[in-house]
Amino acid sequence: RLPFLTATIVPVALGGAVAARDNRFGWGWFLLAMLGGILIHLGLNMANDLFDDASGADAANVTPTPFSGGSRVIQYGLLSRKAVHTAAAACYVTGIGLGLGLAAARGSGLLLIGAVGVFLSLAYSAPPLKLVHRGVGEVVTALGFGPVTTLGTYYVCAQRFSGEALFISLPVAVLIALILYVNEIPDRAGDAAVVKRTLPVRWDQGRVITGYLVG
Repeated sequence: RLPFLTATIVPVALGGAVAARDNRFGWGWFLLAMLGGILIHLGLNMANDLFDDASGADAANVTPTPFSGGSRVIQYGLLSRKAVHTAAAACYVTGIGLGLGLAAARGSGLLLIGAVGVFLSLAYSAPPLKLVHRGVGEVVTALGFGPVTTLGTYYVCAQRFSGEALFISLPVAVLIALILYVNEIPDRAGDAAVVKRTLPVRWDQGRVITGYLVG
């Protein structure tokens, strides 16, 4: 599911662009921020596969697409649950370790934004919160891949927060939330079967279509 990494690459690039505009850009810090964001994103994707497999959501989805229904590596027997769990944990541990190192070098403000980012990535599908099951997955995704990632990258480069970086992250946040929404539509029947109450599951067909057209 590597194409989904653009959801991290774009907001990281935006944060770096605003830092460059402010003459606070550094390639080394920027690339470390990019690596940290990608590691957490990979960990999130694999954790989501694990929790969707455990809940039965992926098994219940009989019409997966290249962009929805999970990676299917567990369902197709390509990797064991243990292997996916180990890889997800390795990504999270490495990403968090890198974040702590950046916070030590660039400022304690990163601890707050990094903690928010890790919390959102785990709370998205992990119990007990399982926020995507509660119909707020789009909000979590918008926050994580919009303000959190963009502001975090800016802070790594500039050692401070920026209102401009926050503002410029909002269109990306909305776009990524809409991408998630569209990808939840083909998963609607499978998600409903395991009480994964995303917006397309909660809404009737007419409202789902209206939401798509408005978005």
